[in-house]
Amino acid sequence: MDHDILSLNIFALNAYMHRKSMPQPRPVVTYPALVGKILAQQREIRGLKQGAIAEALGLSQSAYSRLESGESVLNLSQLRNISTQLHLQPAQVLSLADQYEAQLSLQGVDVIAEKPNNPAAVAIGLGLLAALLLSSR
Repeated sequence: MDHDILSLNIFALNAYMHRKSMPQPRPVVTYPALVGKILAQQREIRGLKQGAIAEALGLSQSAYSRLESGESVLNLSQLRNISTQLHLQPAQVLSLADQYEAQLSLQGVDVIAEKPNNPAAVAIGLGLLAALLLSSR
């Protein structure tokens, strides 16, 4: 019995030391993903479906989905057209992005221009962004 407890304690100590010695990736979110998530949030608040917005813009639903996820980068015309569909001004969307960027920064999340090479950092960053957006509802 004592051997099992000792083994468990050694396992826990090794796990703790390994965790401490491994650098943790700094969470990141791309700016296009941040803006896209804000557009998705605003669309959902208004009870609109991706397909309806996509159709109004002359896009496929999958192309519009890529804009909301940040996989595709919005151009200014698209931002203006999507904002119009959501009864917002583009400046309102960008102002929300600035506010969320400041909140994410306080939580240790970097908002970057381009997609990073570290998928773990992206996953952590997107999780924190989702939590932030959910808490603001």
